[in-house]
Amino acid sequence: MLQLTYSSKFIMIDYPDPNRLYPFKNYQRLCFLKNIITNPNIIVGDFTYYDDLENTNNFENNVLYSYLV
Repeated sequence: MLQLTYSSKFIMIDYPDPNRLYPFKNYQRLCFLKNIITNPNIIVGDFTYYDDLENTNNFENNVLYSYLV
């Protein structure tokens, strides 16, 4: 969904809304993590995404090591 439009004066970038669960319509395998994480020990950025064949809510179950820093 990234679209670059070139002009002689500027570059306009269209990017997915990070507040939506799924950045692409009709593609439920990929999600933005900040919208599904409930564990306060896991910190992610606005555009950190996760792709899972079964269920995108499996991310926290797949975290093997979570250390407090």
